Amino acid sequence: MINVESIWEEILRYLKERITPDGFHTWIEPIKAKLEGEDLIILEVPNHFFVEWISEHYLPIIKEAIKKCGISEIKFEIVPKKFKFEPETEEKKVFINYGINIPEKFTFDNFVIGECNRFAYAACKRVCEGLGKYYNPLFIYGGVGLGKTHLICSIGNYIKKHYPYYRIFYTSAENFFLELIQAIQEGCIIEFRNKYRSIDLLLIDDIHYLIGKERLQEELFHTLNYLQSRSVQVVFTSDRPPKDIPTLEERLISRLNQGLVCDVQPPDLETRIAIINKKTEEEKFSLRKEVILFLAERIKTNIRELEGALKRVILASQLRGRELTIEEIESLLKDLLQKKNGFTIEDIVKEVAKEFNFEEEILKSPQRNKNISLARQVAMYLCRRYLSMSLLEIGSYFGKKDHTTVLYACCRIEELKKNDKNFAELLNRIINRLNNV
Repeated sequence: MINVESIWEEILRYLKERITPDGFHTWIEPIKAKLEGEDLIILEVPNHFFVEWISEHYLPIIKEAIKKCGISEIKFEIVPKKFKFEPETEEKKVFINYGINIPEKFTFDNFVIGECNRFAYAACKRVCEGLGKYYNPLFIYGGVGLGKTHLICSIGNYIKKHYPYYRIFYTSAENFFLELIQAIQEGCIIEFRNKYRSIDLLLIDDIHYLIGKERLQEELFHTLNYLQSRSVQVVFTSDRPPKDIPTLEERLISRLNQGLVCDVQPPDLETRIAIINKKTEEEKFSLRKEVILFLAERIKTNIRELEGALKRVILASQLRGRELTIEEIESLLKDLLQKKNGFTIEDIVKEVAKEFNFEEEILKSPQRNKNISLARQVAMYLCRRYLSMSLLEIGSYFGKKDHTTVLYACCRIEELKKNDKNFAELLNRIINRLNNV
């Protein structure tokens, strides 16, 4: 008599060596095998979606595994698990809605516009003029704390105000993933799909969470296809453009690029001053021009940190009943101001190596191919710009290069930054990560 359990264990061992850990855990482990009659193996799965997915992605390799086990005479079939009828109870499983309430504080009216974000702002306003008509999907990317969430929420709040009957869904990519996993586990995948495919506006924050999550990418791709075919507006935010998100499938990159991809850059001095003025106006608090300029000049790359620093200054002033001096502000914000140069040369090497996908030691080696040389020049440039190091010290760290090599590297990176938008974006990504070390 055939021992189904031992056969299935052997099949599982074979599959585990050939399927990714995530795929095996999600799709193969839940399967249960049993023998029906004398020559038919029935594989029980939780729901019909499992049948569709396994048939499309894993059936050939499962059949191959059965053949390898020397049981080619046995017929093979996948069927959904038969669930017994149970009367409804008060503890009936409920499909959880992971949607996030759109923060009402984020509107177009209180968004400070500058050269760093003007294009992205205009694109968001245009989208609101006709959902699904102009830029679909709209993809906004940029570093931490530069206003991406403010913009995507402004779209949601605008539509909510002017079209209150519209069905709007705002979530993060992480919540989308958690909801998908729950839907699979609870056998609610149809409800999951129906919810996302019966809306008028979909807003998803931090789409770079897709990195390394094949199942999430698969579901998002089909959801995006469905919504776009019905002219439903979709807006994404990310810390990088679609083409730079590692392991993102080409077909999804193509879909995301079909609409409009725009970026938000760190604010320039003029915009930082405007942000401070806007916030002090909202707080009904006035600051001397020299204080505004001091804050704008010292906190350069992150709007969130700038606003946080301003709140601390206002609170301290209110507690003392007077305006603070520059020296007092410098002391109050000591931790924040020091952080601007708080990273080390090792941090720079680590982040540059990460961006160029090299081992850190390669940047200090004598290797000189085109990509390695460029990465090394970027690291030298960042050391010169942000650290109190001489040309000789920098050169010595990177393999005893002389000071003229470092000087040339700095000049070349400045030139590339001005003339190559893609390179400028790469450089900004590294700088943003360093500022959050």
